[in-house]
Amino acid sequence: MEQPEHVLYPSEEMMVRLIEEQLWCGYEGIESSVGLHLDDENATYLRESLFPTLIPALHDLVRREQHRISEPLAFQERFQATGNTHPVTWLAQYLLRNNTHHSTNLRSHPYVLVNNEVLRKQKETIKVRDFRDI
Repeated sequence: MEQPEHVLYPSEEMMVRLIEEQLWCGYEGIESSVGLHLDDENATYLRESLFPTLIPALHDLVRREQHRISEPLAFQERFQATGNTHPVTWLAQYLLRNNTHHSTNLRSHPYVLVNNEVLRKQKETIKVRDFRDI
């Protein structure tokens, strides 16, 4: 498989900034573009169960690929047998090892912290709205 030589990945600082500015979990304006009601239980399930593990995994995968492309020889020596692991295999292993329901590894990840706060605010809003309807 041919490797792209001129692919620019976002820097670590840019990824942290995106997380902090809630661009990955601020859902304003997305509802109309994707045609999915974001109060839907499926969307809520994804935000509560899948994204807290998947977003950090993709972040680490991008960092891993950046390192592999910038220093191919150091990467193979450092990671030895796993140096040439297919990205999908690596991602599957990461998701299994770091599932937020069974592991505390990601509890302090910036995305998880921001996402939990957004979900908490969303639940408060729903409770207030439901209380008004009574």
